Amino acid sequence: AFMEGMKHNRSIEEFRFHHEIEGDSIIERLAPFIIHNTNLKQLRLFEVDLGFNCAHRLAVALKRRQHKSLTLLSLQCNNLTNEALEEIIGALSGYNKLKSFGVAENVCMRDQKYYDLLADIID
Repeated sequence: AFMEGMKHNRSIEEFRFHHEIEGDSIIERLAPFIIHNTNLKQLRLFEVDLGFNCAHRLAVALKRRQHKSLTLLSLQCNNLTNEALEEIIGALSGYNKLKSFGVAENVCMRDQKYYDLLADIID
């Protein structure tokens, strides 16, 4: 019921979700909120186990956002692989206000190409 109500919310500026849960169930329910909330500035997902399919759903939601107002995106401890991280970073084009992007403690290797791509998006 909580997540069902969240998808209609347009006023929340910061959303934090910390729970050891498979990401598919949370991202599916959270996607409408991510897409339609016009005030969202900070999104933090911690220990949500984002596999590639889940990362793809998150990336689609980020791409579809009309208001690219995020200043912080934190995806720490989510089992992100290089491919999943690449999918999410690719969705951040146009997020000119994004100042903080946290991906610590994930499966992904710290390959410089992902940070170069992120730097291009932020600049």
